[in-house]
Amino acid sequence: MLLPDINAITDSFIKSSYLGRIKEGLAYAYLVQDNLEMSRKLCKEILAIDDPKNCFHLLRASALAYIAESYTFDCYDSASWYMKKALKQLGPCNFEREKQRKQSILNTYAFIKLVNKQELENIDIYHSAEKSFLEIIRGNHKKAVEILSDLEKKNGMLTPMQYCYLGIAKNDISLIEKSIMLLECAGNRFYCRFPKKIVVEFNGNGIMYEGGAI
Repeated sequence: MLLPDINAITDSFIKSSYLGRIKEGLAYAYLVQDNLEMSRKLCKEILAIDDPKNCFHLLRASALAYIAESYTFDCYDSASWYMKKALKQLGPCNFEREKQRKQSILNTYAFIKLVNKQELENIDIYHSAEKSFLEIIRGNHKKAVEILSDLEKKNGMLTPMQYCYLGIAKNDISLIEKSIMLLECAGNRFYCRFPKKIVVEFNGNGIMYEGGAI
């Protein structure tokens, strides 16, 4: 068993490092399962790790980013506050792993802004999929379809969320339902909230997407 082995470690730094990484993985797993209370609890435990030499700044950045992500559909102000804290925690990012983590956080932050239709005037977009989402919000559905079609040709398929974007752009509810099915099959209940909201709105008033937070 992994945890008993870790508990047997006498070196406090190594023990904290292993436990922190395990909690990081579990925090994200709980996040996608939509168990936000447990995810935030684990993230706060990571933030509480004693680290006088600042060796665990990447772990703390991940924890802050996951807390931010957990507020995506509920509170933009909280999500934005934690995202800014995560980016500040990363600092200048001199190493490749730091740069990759920063890019991931920035991608997520862009998605949060798009979902909530906040701070879009000077938004930085780092991925073609989110570029298509921005075009949808601007009403440029044809452009969004072109972007997503190019992505599908390049990768052979779209991700579940990209199928959701395509469904919005094409006004095709079957693509939104496909997105839901794929997300549910992957066990991603958290991000399933977005396409499910769109289906509910469409069934209720025939409007595919008006924007705004869930």
